Amino acid sequence: MSFEKFNKPKTTDVVAVWMAESSKEVGIKPSDYSNLSADGGSNAIGSLAEFEVVTRCDGKANEMDFNICYAHQNERSGAYASGTGGFKEQPNTELGEVLVMNHTIQTHIDRSSKRIKLLCSVQEEKNQDPTLGVKPHALTRWCSIIDEAERGNTIMGDLSDTLNQLYAKDGIDYSALTAEERSSGKPWS
Repeated sequence: MSFEKFNKPKTTDVVAVWMAESSKEVGIKPSDYSNLSADGGSNAIGSLAEFEVVTRCDGKANEMDFNICYAHQNERSGAYASGTGGFKEQPNTELGEVLVMNHTIQTHIDRSSKRIKLLCSVQEEKNQDPTLGVKPHALTRWCSIIDEAERGNTIMGDLSDTLNQLYAKDGIDYSALTAEERSSGKPWS
């Protein structure tokens, strides 16, 4: 077996056919699998079910056991509980809003060398460790929302002071404010 970059559409039928072709190329029969595991996405679960159908023998589907990967289940549970998962109904929407705002702030600072430099100077003025920069989460890295939130908590005062300077009348981002935000004095709240 090998690792492959999958550039095709990730629909259940396309993934199932790819699984069947990949197995056949290395000489593995569907009956050789004792269990298959997928992430929690509906297309991944559907692909495993479709794989049973695609690899039919004598008109009947191969019965295979499959489960949802425990790491993915934990990640989805965390996203659900934190209010950041985008589920139709979920608890902790207030926490989710705070975490989304945390992400927005850290990403905003991280995408500009001028903003990062300003954060570092704020930290140096306070005799803080300027290597503790922002840490925006990555959608493809597990626990990155937690890492981002922890960093946000650690440097919360530094982020707040940096935002105050960014949005001050002579700040880098003042021109990006709407008239309402300028009059409120706190555009990020």
